[in-house]
Order: sequence, then structure tokens, then C-alpha cells
Amino acid sequence: MHIPLRLDPETILGRLPAYLCFYRLQIHAIKTCCPMKTITVRNIPADIVAALEVEKQRRGLSLNRTVLSVMREALGLSDSRRRSNGLRRLAGNWTEAESRQFEEAVAPFGTIDEDMWK
Repeated sequence: MHIPLRLDPETILGRLPAYLCFYRLQIHAIKTCCPMKTITVRNIPADIVAALEVEKQRRGLSLNRTVLSVMREALGLSDSRRRSNGLRRLAGNWTEAESRQFEEAVAPFGTIDEDMWK
């Protein structure tokens, strides 16, 4: 014997789990606001693959996130966190005496030997 299941729309909407409503909103937002494109890149040279793997390890990110980050940096779209060469920590750490000593040491590089330019 078959018993039909009768649910009216209000009962169904009232019992929808919150995650399904949220999922539906996410899909709508992605489709209307900010669609993202999937790009396939073929024939990547081995040296680029190796460099991306090294960079991935250095950053501690997935390969996808590393590639996106590298592309943002190369295109000038990255945020204020720039890649550092590690020298920033040295800037502004000299004492007055160290600074004066450095300036005296490099002062000869600013002079021009007139005899060499004749």
C-alpha cells in the first residue's frame, strides 16, 4: 500500500537546514557578483615548475594559492605585504657613530676623477 507524502511549501521552507539556505546564497553571490575564471596552462617548462615548487614550500601555501599570489605580485595587484629580501630589519638600526663611519667610508665614491674623463 502506498501512502502519499503531503508537504505544503511553508512546511518545507520552515524545515530547510540553515546550511542549504546559506549555500544557495553563496551560489547566487558567486554567479552575480564576482565570477571567477578557471584557466588551464599547458606545457609549463620544468624550470618554472621547479621554481613554483620551491616558492610553494617557502610560502607554506598550496600550489594554486602560490601561483595566484605570484601572478598578483607580477601584475602589480598584490596588497601591501610585499615580498621581502630580509634586509628591511636592518634599516634604521645604525647608531649615529655607525652611520657617520659608513658615510665617511663611501664618501670617495662620490668624487669624480677628472683625469679619467679626459
